[in-house]
Amino acid sequence: MIFELNEIIKKAFGYDGDWQVTMNENPEFGDYSTNAAFLIAKKNSGSSMEIAEELASKINEAKNNLIEKTEAKKPGFVNLWISKEVFGDEVGKILKEKEKYGKRKTDNFRKINIEFISANPTGPITMGNARGA
Repeated sequence: MIFELNEIIKKAFGYDGDWQVTMNENPEFGDYSTNAAFLIAKKNSGSSMEIAEELASKINEAKNNLIEKTEAKKPGFVNLWISKEVFGDEVGKILKEKEKYGKRKTDNFRKINIEFISANPTGPITMGNARGA
Protein backbone atom coordinates (compact mmCIF):
# COMPACT_ATOMS: atom_id res chain seq x y z
CA MET A 1 0.00 0.00 0.00
CA ILE A 2 2.90 2.35 0.71
CA PHE A 3 4.11 1.84 -2.87
CA GLU A 4 0.71 2.92 -4.21
CA LEU A 5 0.66 5.99 -1.96
CA ASN A 6 4.15 6.97 -3.15
CA GLU A 7 2.94 6.68 -6.75
CA ILE A 8 -0.02 8.98 -6.02
CA ILE A 9 2.29 11.61 -4.48
CA LYS A 10 4.71 11.25 -7.41
CA LYS A 11 1.88 11.87 -9.90
CA ALA A 12 0.63 14.87 -7.92
CA PHE A 13 3.99 16.66 -8.25
CA GLY A 14 5.33 15.08 -11.42
CA TYR A 15 8.53 13.67 -9.97
CA ASP A 16 9.81 11.03 -7.59
CA GLY A 17 11.35 12.23 -4.34
CA ASP A 18 13.00 10.67 -1.36
CA TRP A 19 10.03 11.35 0.91
CA GLN A 20 8.59 8.72 3.20
CA VAL A 21 5.09 7.39 3.67
CA THR A 22 4.65 5.82 7.08
CA MET A 23 1.84 4.21 9.03
CA ASN A 24 0.45 6.33 11.85
CA GLU A 25 0.21 4.93 15.34
CA ASN A 26 -2.51 7.42 16.27
CA PRO A 27 -5.67 7.02 14.12
CA GLU A 28 -6.47 10.69 14.73
CA PHE A 29 -3.74 11.48 12.17
CA GLY A 30 -5.00 9.07 9.51
CA ASP A 31 -3.80 5.65 8.46
CA TYR A 32 -0.64 6.96 6.80
CA SER A 33 1.35 10.17 6.78
CA THR A 34 4.01 11.64 4.50
CA ASN A 35 6.81 14.15 4.87
CA ALA A 36 6.77 14.92 1.13
CA ALA A 37 5.81 18.59 1.63
CA PHE A 38 8.91 19.24 3.77
CA LEU A 39 11.26 17.83 1.14
CA ILE A 40 9.49 19.51 -1.77
CA ALA A 41 9.53 22.84 0.11
CA LYS A 42 13.25 22.44 0.82
CA LYS A 43 13.96 21.67 -2.84
CA ASN A 44 11.85 24.59 -4.11
CA SER A 45 12.48 27.06 -1.26
CA GLY A 46 8.80 27.20 -0.36
CA SER A 47 6.53 26.90 2.63
CA SER A 48 6.03 23.30 3.76
CA MET A 49 2.50 24.05 4.99
CA GLU A 50 1.45 25.62 1.66
CA ILE A 51 2.89 22.65 -0.23
CA ALA A 52 1.17 20.21 2.17
CA GLU A 53 -2.17 21.94 1.48
CA GLU A 54 -1.51 21.83 -2.27
CA LEU A 55 -0.56 18.15 -2.11
CA ALA A 56 -3.64 17.26 -0.04
CA SER A 57 -5.81 19.13 -2.54
CA LYS A 58 -4.24 17.42 -5.57
CA ILE A 59 -4.66 13.98 -3.98
CA ASN A 60 -8.32 14.73 -3.21
CA GLU A 61 -8.88 15.92 -6.79
CA ALA A 62 -7.36 12.72 -8.21
CA LYS A 63 -10.45 10.81 -7.02
CA ASN A 64 -8.71 7.47 -6.62
CA ASN A 65 -10.38 4.59 -4.81
CA LEU A 66 -7.43 4.06 -2.46
CA ILE A 67 -7.65 7.26 -0.42
CA GLU A 68 -10.82 8.31 1.34
CA LYS A 69 -9.54 11.58 2.80
CA THR A 70 -6.40 13.71 3.06
CA GLU A 71 -5.50 16.47 5.45
CA ALA A 72 -2.61 18.92 5.71
CA LYS A 73 -1.41 19.45 9.29
CA LYS A 74 1.11 21.92 10.67
CA PRO A 75 4.00 22.16 10.23
CA GLY A 76 3.59 20.40 6.85
CA PHE A 77 2.55 16.78 7.19
CA VAL A 78 -0.06 15.25 4.91
CA ASN A 79 -2.25 12.68 6.62
CA LEU A 80 -4.02 10.04 4.52
CA TRP A 81 -7.02 7.87 5.32
CA ILE A 82 -7.42 4.66 3.31
CA SER A 83 -10.92 3.85 2.07
CA LYS A 84 -12.87 1.15 3.89
CA GLU A 85 -13.43 -0.60 0.55
CA VAL A 86 -9.68 -0.98 0.02
CA PHE A 87 -9.19 -2.27 3.58
CA GLY A 88 -11.98 -4.80 3.01
CA ASP A 89 -10.43 -5.96 -0.26
CA GLU A 90 -7.04 -6.33 1.42
CA VAL A 91 -8.48 -8.43 4.25
CA GLY A 92 -10.12 -10.63 1.60
CA LYS A 93 -6.74 -11.10 -0.11
CA ILE A 94 -5.12 -12.00 3.20
CA LEU A 95 -7.77 -14.62 3.94
CA LYS A 96 -7.53 -16.05 0.44
CA GLU A 97 -3.73 -16.11 0.06
CA LYS A 98 -2.92 -17.04 3.70
CA GLU A 99 0.84 -17.65 4.05
CA LYS A 100 1.48 -16.50 0.48
CA TYR A 101 0.12 -13.00 1.17
CA GLY A 102 2.73 -10.32 0.53
CA LYS A 103 5.24 -12.61 -1.09
CA ARG A 104 6.88 -11.49 -4.29
CA LYS A 105 5.68 -13.31 -7.39
CA THR A 106 8.88 -13.83 -9.34
CA ASP A 107 10.98 -16.71 -10.56
CA ASN A 108 14.14 -14.63 -10.48
CA PHE A 109 15.39 -15.42 -6.96
CA ARG A 110 18.91 -14.49 -5.94
CA LYS A 111 20.75 -15.30 -2.79
CA ILE A 112 22.14 -12.29 -0.99
CA ASN A 113 24.56 -11.96 1.88
CA ILE A 114 23.84 -9.32 4.51
CA GLU A 115 26.61 -8.48 6.92
CA PHE A 116 26.66 -6.23 9.94
CA ILE A 117 29.78 -4.54 11.21
CA SER A 118 30.01 -2.77 14.51
CA ALA A 119 32.79 -0.30 15.22
CA ASN A 120 34.30 -0.15 18.70
CA PRO A 121 31.84 2.04 20.66
CA THR A 122 34.51 3.18 23.11
CA GLY A 123 37.19 4.18 20.64
CA PRO A 124 37.66 6.20 17.48
CA ILE A 125 36.69 4.85 14.08
CA THR A 126 39.79 3.68 12.24
CA MET A 127 40.60 2.80 8.65
CA GLY A 128 40.53 -0.86 9.76
CA ASN A 129 36.87 -0.42 10.85
CA ALA A 130 36.01 1.17 7.53
CA ARG A 131 37.79 -1.54 5.53
CA GLY A 132 36.03 -4.25 7.53
CA ALA A 133 32.68 -2.64 6.85
